[in-house]
Amino acid sequence: MFKIDNKNNGKSALNIKVFGVGGAGGNIVNLAARDNFSGVEFININTDSQALKSSLAPIKIELGTYTTKGEGTGGNLDAARRACEEQREEIGQVLKGAHLVFVVAGMGGGTGTGASPVISEIAHGLGIMTIAVVALPFSFEGKKKKMKALRGKEDLKRSADTLIAIENDKLFASFTENLSLTESFEKANHVFAELIESLSSHLINPGIVNMDIAAFRKVIEGGRETILAIGEGEGENRVSSAVDSAVNSPWIEKNSFKKLKKVLISVMGGEDLNFKEASQTVEMINHRVHPEAYITFGAFALPKYNNKLKVIVVGDTAMVEQTQDFKETTTVSSTKKSEGGPFLWKE
Repeated sequence: MFKIDNKNNGKSALNIKVFGVGGAGGNIVNLAARDNFSGVEFININTDSQALKSSLAPIKIELGTYTTKGEGTGGNLDAARRACEEQREEIGQVLKGAHLVFVVAGMGGGTGTGASPVISEIAHGLGIMTIAVVALPFSFEGKKKKMKALRGKEDLKRSADTLIAIENDKLFASFTENLSLTESFEKANHVFAELIESLSSHLINPGIVNMDIAAFRKVIEGGRETILAIGEGEGENRVSSAVDSAVNSPWIEKNSFKKLKKVLISVMGGEDLNFKEASQTVEMINHRVHPEAYITFGAFALPKYNNKLKVIVVGDTAMVEQTQDFKETTTVSSTKKSEGGPFLWKE
C-alpha cells in the first residue's frame, strides 16, 4: 500500500523523484527531505512498516502487504523482490510524470538490495531516466554480505541509466574528525543527499550556468557504473583547493580522473561566486581527465556556500557516441551577471 501526505512544496516543469529504498535509502531521503530540497519529490519504500512511520518523505510505500506483512525481509533478497513486485502497480502510479528518478539504497541487506532493481526496472519500462546511487557494505560485515551487495549492484546496472556506488570503508575513512557513531552515519548520508541536491538543482533552478536535460542524459545514459568525486575549498584559493580535493576523493581509485571520457561537473558557491571562478574550476578538471572527454557543467549560488566553492564530478570511462554536429546545450543564465566571458561546451 502507499500513502501520500498532501504537502505542496512547489512545482517545477522538470519532474524529479527520489526513491529511498530500505533502511539506508530511507535515512538518506529523510535527511534530504528534512533539508527541504526544492522541486524534488521524495518517496520512501520499505518492507518495515515501523521504519516508514518515522519517515519524513511525503510519499511512503509499504512493500509486501501480503508477503512480508510489514515485518521486513530478514535480509532475504528474493522476499524483497517478491514484496516489491506485489506493489508494482502502486510504484508505477507514483513514477508517472517523472523525467528523472534517483533510486537510493544500501547494498547487502534485504529490502534495498532486492527491491531497488525492481523499482529501476519499472522506471526503465516507463522510459524514465534513472540514476541508482548505492552504498556498499563495510568489509567487517563479512564476505556473504559483500557478495549479496555485488549481486544487487549488478541487478541495478541492467536497468538503470547509470549507477554510482560508494564503498562505506572508503567513505568513512575520509572523516578525519572524532565523530560519534550517529554523526558518522549522518555525515555519510549527507554525501549522498548532497549529490542528489546538486544534480537536481542544476536541472530545475536558474543558475550562473544552466545545464539542460539533453546534455545531462548524454553523460549518464548507458547503464554503466560511474565515479563520484566531491571537493570543497574556502578563501582565496578555493578553486584549486576544491578541484584538488575532488580529484583526490578518498573513495575513488587513484588516477581515476585520467580515464574519464564523459564528465558531468556541478560547481556550487555563495553569492560571491562569479563565472570566472566557475570556468576556472571546469578548466582545471578538464586538464585532469581524458583528452577527448565530453564535458558538461552547471554552476549556481547558494547563501550557505558564501566564501566557499564546492565541486561535484560524476564521470564515466565510456566515450560519447556520435560526437559530430554538436549543438550548444550549456547556456549562461540571464538572471545573474557573470565574469570571465563565455565558456561554453558544444554538444
